[in-house]
Parts: sequence; structure tokens; C-alpha cells
Amino acid sequence: MNDRYRLMLPLAVPALAGLAHLAASGAPAHYLAVNGGALLLAFGWIATGRLPDSEIAKRVLPAVLLALFALPLLAGPDIEGVRRWLPLGPLSLHAGMLLIPFLGCLCARDPRYGRWVLGAAMGVALLQPDAASAAALTLVAAALAWMHRTPFFAAITALGLAACVIAFGLGNLPPQPFVEHVFADVWAVQPLIALSLVAAVATGLVLLLISRTMPREERFVLAAAMTGFTAMSLIGNYPTPLLGYGAASILGFGLALGAVPRNYRCSTEE
Repeated sequence: MNDRYRLMLPLAVPALAGLAHLAASGAPAHYLAVNGGALLLAFGWIATGRLPDSEIAKRVLPAVLLALFALPLLAGPDIEGVRRWLPLGPLSLHAGMLLIPFLGCLCARDPRYGRWVLGAAMGVALLQPDAASAAALTLVAAALAWMHRTPFFAAITALGLAACVIAFGLGNLPPQPFVEHVFADVWAVQPLIALSLVAAVATGLVLLLISRTMPREERFVLAAAMTGFTAMSLIGNYPTPLLGYGAASILGFGLALGAVPRNYRCSTEE
């Protein structure tokens, strides 16, 4: 199997399980269309996408993603003081789920510059406020601290934990059907189906962590980000990534996977 198609597997397993869940649960047809369309776009990017390889691009791109992450503070919809969505026509995309997976991978490629970007992103998550994004960024920082053994990333992790706690108390909105509490809602009706969804998410993470088609640091950072979003969806009113309705997590995961350098080979890793 071509390496680019192998990169699709960690996304395909949970996202397809999510589509099956939406169909079986009687979700509106446009929910399936949005998630299905996002998955096709993600697959297209993974198969054909290519990032510029210049040093300037490596510095500019994280800054651009950080600016987009902060954009809802100025231009995004405001719901009870919460501003965490990027407007895209009729859709509003969760900025953290769309951008943090890719941003984390770019920070892993350039830890010296990336640590400042990661710290600034923590501040944005606190201002939005978005405990799910703060949790994802905290686990990304923790993964980088573990891999690089640097006190700076450890300090960012500690700050991230504080930001997560503060944001959790400030930005708790009412849950939406098929978006938040997916595991709990399915468990209440069909525990076996809920366990199958858990298995799909776990399989996706395992496929990611054992993948030989992307660098080790990026695998761990991406897994950390998705774990943070999933964990917060279990304890608060935050979207369930990949399984629930919403294009942002599918596009965000796909964006990060498709950004793996095309010339990467496992033999170059360790």
C-alpha cells in the first residue's frame, strides 16, 4: 500500500465509525453530508497535498495558524461570551480542532520556535475560553517535554493545566445532540455500540502511534492532541472529535496527516 494511503488509516477508522453512528442514530442527512464531505477533502489532501519546504515557510506557517486560531476572538461568532469558531459560509468550524493538530506537528519540527507558538496558543485558548483546546495543547506540550526533556515545555504544560481549569469554569455551553456527549448518549441506549465507538477511536490512535509513515515526534504530538479533545468531550460539554457531527476535527486531523513530508522514510527516524 502506498505510504500516503497508509496515512489515511488512523483517520478513516474512527471517522467512518462516526458516520455509521450518525446514520444509525437518525441524525439529520446534512450532518452525514458535512462529515462525509470533510472526510473526502481530508483524504484528498493526504493523498496529494504538499507543503513548501523553505525555511521561511517553516517559520511563517505556524504563525499563520496561530493567527487563524486567534481570529474568532475578533471575527468569530460570540455565544454567551465564548468565541471559538471560525465562520465558513453556513458552517462554523471549531478553531482548535481544525488547527491544533497541525500546529502541534509544526511545533514538533521546530521546538525552539514552536515552544513560543505553543505558549501563545495556550493564551488564545484561555481567552476564547476553550478548555478542550487548552487540554489538547497541554498534552502536546507534555509530549514534547517528555521527548525533549526540556524545562520550557514542562513549564508550558503546567501553564496549560491552569488554563484548562480556568477555561473549563468559564466556557461551558449547553450540549448539542450528535455533537457533544456522543459516548454517553450511545451508552444509554446501546452499550455495545458505545464500546465499538471506543474501540474505533482506540484503533485509530494505535494505528497512528505505530505508523511508520510519519516521524515519531509528530505521531506522539498528534495522538496527544486528539486524546486531549476526546478526554474533554467525556467530562464537559465539548464536541466529540471524529465521531460526532462537525467537520473541524476531521479536517484538522487530515490536515496534519497530509502535511507529512513526502520524502519521509522510516529509516531516517531514529
